[in-house]
Amino acid sequence: MANLHKEQIITAFLDILKKNSYSAITIEKIARKAKVKKDIIISEFIDVDSIAFQYLNEVDIETLMLAKEDSDPNNPKDIMFNIIINRLEIYDRNRTSILKLLDGKSDFRLKYISTLPRLIKIFDLIYKNKNSASLKKLSRDIGFLYIYKQVLRAWIINKDISELMSLTDKKLIRAGEIYSYLNKPAAILDDLVCKSFKTKKN
Repeated sequence: MANLHKEQIITAFLDILKKNSYSAITIEKIARKAKVKKDIIISEFIDVDSIAFQYLNEVDIETLMLAKEDSDPNNPKDIMFNIIINRLEIYDRNRTSILKLLDGKSDFRLKYISTLPRLIKIFDLIYKNKNSASLKKLSRDIGFLYIYKQVLRAWIINKDISELMSLTDKKLIRAGEIYSYLNKPAAILDDLVCKSFKTKKN
């Protein structure tokens, strides 16, 4: 029953968001729309933010499942491509609501940024080669999030999914070229950092 209530609550939240600003949504409005008692919502969620985060959690779980199915686990570019495109295709189902959530006037927009590192966690759960040195991994992760934000901006201005796929592919190819230039210096720095840690321990 708890899962059924959660589903009703999230669906009601997304429906209300289609016609209202994020700041105008209250637990009371969600309770009326979901036909669920306010006490039940409060027992499941602390506030409206926690309902939004629960929806985004569910998006990420589905993104992981789909990207895992679609990706070559040894190919980082392929994994990143599938994570970005699958996530945005899921967002497309509730496009109007997501646009309200990410609107410049939305109280939630800055909080959304805190969810972006989850994309790296999804990537790490799929990618088989986990032996990347720390600086190389950091540069790859930063590049991945930067590309996602660029493609998300294109999705917000209503780019067709085929255009988004082409844009993502181009960005990832370019990022791969830049990453290959940074690869050697990052590996040298990582090696120096490892050696200095070993020296300090001794």
